[in-house]
Amino acid sequence: MRLPSFALASCMLGLLLSSPAKAHAASGQVWVVESGTALDQIHKAVALAADGDVILVRPGSASYEAFSVQGKSLTIEGDPGAKVWNLVFFAGYLGPAVQVADLGPDQHLVLRNLEIQNTYNEPVAALDIRNCAGSIQIEDCTVVASQGPASGVIQSQAVTMVRTTLQTQGPFQPAGSTGYQVQPGLRVAGSNVHLFDCTVVGSGGKESSFLSQGISAGGPGVLVNSGLLYASGTSVSGGKGGGQSTTVPGGACTPFGQGGPGLVVDGPTATTRVVWLDSSAVGGEGGEPLVGCTQPQAPPGPDQLVISGSFDPVAGTRRAFGVVSPLRQGEQALMGFAGEPGDTRWLLLSPGPNKGVYLEGLDIVAQLDPAQLATVFLGTLPAEGAEVLSFPVPTLPPGVAFRTWTAQCLNLAPNSNLFLSGPSEFVVLGAGL
Repeated sequence: MRLPSFALASCMLGLLLSSPAKAHAASGQVWVVESGTALDQIHKAVALAADGDVILVRPGSASYEAFSVQGKSLTIEGDPGAKVWNLVFFAGYLGPAVQVADLGPDQHLVLRNLEIQNTYNEPVAALDIRNCAGSIQIEDCTVVASQGPASGVIQSQAVTMVRTTLQTQGPFQPAGSTGYQVQPGLRVAGSNVHLFDCTVVGSGGKESSFLSQGISAGGPGVLVNSGLLYASGTSVSGGKGGGQSTTVPGGACTPFGQGGPGLVVDGPTATTRVVWLDSSAVGGEGGEPLVGCTQPQAPPGPDQLVISGSFDPVAGTRRAFGVVSPLRQGEQALMGFAGEPGDTRWLLLSPGPNKGVYLEGLDIVAQLDPAQLATVFLGTLPAEGAEVLSFPVPTLPPGVAFRTWTAQCLNLAPNSNLFLSGPSEFVVLGAGL
């Protein structure tokens, strides 16, 4: 059964006209960041923006400088994508490329369509999130760190990542030391983190060469020190172990580094939990020999290493969903679905970004506002197990610069099990944007 496009448009139009509870979304401002203009850096827009505003980042040939958000509700979105690059030798600073801190319980931050990268030799996360009682959603982003975790999430209550890649490139060697500190792609400490259709890769090990001696093992893909990690449709890999280059054919070589573990659960038993739905954790490859070296390849890392805490696999197949963003009036909006053929589906919509909550009894993460929830029946998923639907973007009321929504897809499988997709937060922009 195909969904008539007017059903979606009518539902969203109804939300547009009857959702005063999200008044900040109606009265907020859109700040456009673009190279070559007066507002040419994201951190300048963050300083000017008020709670509930949208920062729309135009792509360009140059990367934007590092920025931080402290105690503000914002949506920062690439249009359609933009790069944030912290290169300390030139214009950067010794810190994360993006830092989010101190969000209050009712504050929300959305980062979407951004490439975030740290490129210098310090064990600093590219995306650092800490001390947030509110919620953060990272959607359609790529996060890369040179020698720190791609992302560290510390003492934060609701962090959701959707279709996001986290990668750490190499280990860190402290000055004056011969040892190496391998890094995870994602470190979770005292936080609730939800991953949907993400890819996470730990740091590779140090490789020895003529100019740089010493090797190390690979780093873990994900390290959970305490808190809850919920993973759906996510691929986690440990980093490859380091090897050694020989200086001449037949030269001496030493054993290589073991591959990093895929997933490490190591925190207080009562407060450390991983819930695992249709996800994979794979240890990294061991360091391998080069020409002239007779050492065998090192062993791979373990797929899962549960030292303390719990690892709870959940039966079922992940359901995926997403809405293209930002949306402009007069365009056709696209949304995509993936699941089991024959799934009966309902689109769930509510205004604004919302906090993700893990529902223990259903093993799902809900990220919607029950008081303003709208539902659209979507029919059954076709035999291909995937579908893309389109609908006309509704017109915003006069004087409204933007509106934001959160959407998820509820799936009733042929065997009567219920599954909820990951969330998608999207923005409809007003005229002229």
